[in-house]
Amino acid sequence: MEMSALFADSSRFLAAAGTAIGVSLGLGTQDSCIFR
Repeated sequence: MEMSALFADSSRFLAAAGTAIGVSLGLGTQDSCIFR
């Protein structure tokens, strides 16, 4: 039970992190001057 809950939390965190990375990469390709 604890193992599955931990897996659900980690997968949810990975999904959120992946979304944040994707959004930041999308913004970087649009407005690359922000990151320079």
